[in-house]
Amino acid sequence: MKSKFIFFFKILNFLTTVLAFAYFKLNAQCYLPYIEYNKWGLLNDSLKEVLPPKYDYIKNYNQQFWIYRKGLKYGILDSTFQELTPAHFSIIYWIDTQKYLVQENKKYFLKYWNDSSIVCFEIDTLFQAYSNFIHIELNTKQGILNYQNEWKIPPIYDEILTNGIDIIILEDNGYFFVDTTHKKRISQKFEEANFFSEKFAAVKKDELFGFIDEKGNWITQKEFLNAQNFQEGLAPVERNNRWGFINKNNQLVIPYMYDFVYPFKNGKAIVQFKGKWGVIKSTGKILIPLEFDEIQNFENSLFLVRNKNLWGIMNEKLEWLIKPEFIDFKKFHCGYWLFFYENKTSAVVNENGTKIWRNL
Repeated sequence: MKSKFIFFFKILNFLTTVLAFAYFKLNAQCYLPYIEYNKWGLLNDSLKEVLPPKYDYIKNYNQQFWIYRKGLKYGILDSTFQELTPAHFSIIYWIDTQKYLVQENKKYFLKYWNDSSIVCFEIDTLFQAYSNFIHIELNTKQGILNYQNEWKIPPIYDEILTNGIDIIILEDNGYFFVDTTHKKRISQKFEEANFFSEKFAAVKKDELFGFIDEKGNWITQKEFLNAQNFQEGLAPVERNNRWGFINKNNQLVIPYMYDFVYPFKNGKAIVQFKGKWGVIKSTGKILIPLEFDEIQNFENSLFLVRNKNLWGIMNEKLEWLIKPEFIDFKKFHCGYWLFFYENKTSAVVNENGTKIWRNL
């Protein structure tokens, strides 16, 4: 009887979670940014104004909070676009819905929404805030602090590299992988080191790059002039000033022929040849000809493509969804992108590359 009750409770809990998620998705509101006379406002997804253009910049972090800027100072808006804080912070580092970090009067403070407790960090510079710690500088040296103001790694290093998961320190003119208790994960010292990706990291030793696993074992020889991490099973590597791709068995899959390459994403990589950019598949087949001035990934396997000074959006069939007409762009909220024209007006483009709004 007890086991049946536990089983029923688990099913009920699962259904409650699914229904709550579905309710959130159905009721989630997306907003479109627009700019008028260099001021930022918002439209809802029915193109009705919900926030008049009165801020110098706005940015969302979730359905509950937005950051706005007036002049050179930042503040926070709630989900109804009321000002929760005045614009008096030099910087706001968003952490999560429970807490946020701000810089005020050259000092850094951790603030909580649910109570009035404040933690003051006596540091000179905050490089980046992560979910469990912050990367800081004090007296020209770098360290790692947790949110209880305790040193996880003391500020004794000239350089620390971290992505919030891996931590790499510069010590004795070399790079070491360490954990958050300051212990070395790998005893070897490297001349350069990348974060781990797909369980391997590209590192440089004896003036050449190779790949190691998470225990520090070499999975390739030190044989490359340069290398980037594995992504989708392939890693960009360089020999004789030309880039190609290897697999995890160190087999050359795409020949050394490109000036530069980016890692694969959704089975496609952006590459450069003789100063022009294009896109290739993981088989090496050219998808978008190498004839453009710059290419970046957009949404849904679409690409941002620049011809001379103007950007447009192209699909894999080489069709222009939007011909080059923008000078700049920003990714915004719910898959929306904000594009800028030379005359300082803007347009909103959705994740399918469709222009859905423009202020004239």
